Amino acid sequence: MANGRLTKGERTREALVAAAIDRFARSSYQRVALGDIARDAGVSPTAVYRYFEDKLALFVAAVDSDAEALVEFARARLDVGDGVPSLADLLDLMSEGLADAVIDHPLVSRVLAGDPTMPPRQVLDLPSLAALRVEIATLLEALQRRGAVRATLDPAVAALALETIVIDHLADLTTGGSGDADTPADDRWRAVVTLLRVALRP
Repeated sequence: MANGRLTKGERTREALVAAAIDRFARSSYQRVALGDIARDAGVSPTAVYRYFEDKLALFVAAVDSDAEALVEFARARLDVGDGVPSLADLLDLMSEGLADAVIDHPLVSRVLAGDPTMPPRQVLDLPSLAALRVEIATLLEALQRRGAVRATLDPAVAALALETIVIDHLADLTTGGSGDADTPADDRWRAVVTLLRVALRP
């Protein structure tokens, strides 16, 4: 990037990813053709291979980009200026904020709902989610220093556990919460959050 502006190549890559998000969100992986994505992005089909090794690489980049937008929402919700968000802020974000926001991210929603191209747990391997995990671990360390989180807790392990639990919850919501007909998804999640509050506190 020169002088804060995207190069032509960066703009082309972004256009391809944006077109891929739209196409993959509306149709299954098998039904989406690279030629359609290229046409939507205003480039030739052969140009796609200058930026992505194959269709799967473009799909993963598209999911990561859509997930990154969701991560940015999470960062904004946890931004308290120079201070440190509370444990309640973190759990509220994970229990309600992300659940409300995921509907605005159609490709992530499709993957969480069970797109076989990327199992929901594989979402945790995306760069955007890995970066968020580091930030959550850093936040937990800060809360430990303030005495708000149990000192014996490993922040990195706890951050991974929190992300895994949230991904499972979002997957439950995007599939209609059909895992247990006798206990609605919201009730199950409230029970999980209550348990997390007890487990994390000193």
